[in-house]
Amino acid sequence: MIYTVPSTTTLGEVLGLQFADAPGIATRQNNDGTWDLTSWPAELGSPPTQQQVDTWAAGIDASRAAARRATIKSRLRDNEPERVLL
Repeated sequence: MIYTVPSTTTLGEVLGLQFADAPGIATRQNNDGTWDLTSWPAELGSPPTQQQVDTWAAGIDASRAAARRATIKSRLRDNEPERVLL
């Protein structure tokens, strides 16, 4: 199955986070930027759908954005000029 994911992450990262780096998951990026799921362990059930991958990738992006905001707020709260540089 061919998947698309945001350019800020990879299919392997999305699946690795969702399935706790379960062994046997293998992916490959195609020349057009899409991803192939080349190996999927049977014990995990059926491979994920594109919709599931989209949902999980959006969660990763939201988490990263929240972490960036928290870092910026912390730097601004400290009010140290060297740390305010973003």
